[in-house]
Amino acid sequence: MYLNNIDWYKVVHQNPSSKASWATFESILWACIDCYIPRYNSLKPTFRDPVPRYISKCTTRKRRLWRKLKANPYSSTIHMRYTECVQQWRRSLEKREVFVKERIVESNDLGVFYKFVNKSVSNKHKITCVKEESGAIVTDDTSI
Repeated sequence: MYLNNIDWYKVVHQNPSSKASWATFESILWACIDCYIPRYNSLKPTFRDPVPRYISKCTTRKRRLWRKLKANPYSSTIHMRYTECVQQWRRSLEKREVFVKERIVESNDLGVFYKFVNKSVSNKHKITCVKEESGAIVTDDTSI
């Protein structure tokens, strides 16, 4: 109905060049779309847990110390600070992983549990070839 009420002869008459006519037609069409077609976000919401601030700060500190260590490879103080930071970073990652696993168990949701298990168990990398004892390369899935 919106497009039927537009005087197309007037539009073409006011825009004699093809570029101007096309630009006007496009603007009319986009105005129609904006008015009559509802918008919604088609992306599925992600419910991924954000990385806690203390882990991201520790990661940033570790990277900064790594750059300093690469610039000064023989500095024992920087090396000691870097190894301490790496140990702290690993402990915080392990602590976070334990927290996530405990939360999955405490939620008592079987679907969340199976999702976690399937994500952990699934084989993401396919073995492309294997060398036998005789030295022959095997690529068949059953033989591998």
